[in-house]
Amino acid sequence: MSSTNFHVLAKPIGPICNLDCKYCFYLEKESLYPQVSKWAMREEVLDSYIRQYVEAHDTPVMNFA
Repeated sequence: MSSTNFHVLAKPIGPICNLDCKYCFYLEKESLYPQVSKWAMREEVLDSYIRQYVEAHDTPVMNFA
């Protein structure tokens, strides 16, 4: 079986994230969505994302960033 190694980038969906970078271009977009108060990925989605990422690799070591 050939090795199946790859990298995935999970992109933020909104102007607020836990990194709180002052230079982020998303910051100015917060005012476009006044009705949204929760921007974080739901825990069940994160669990599924991690599980599928791990299952798709055939190596014992994976990196998350």
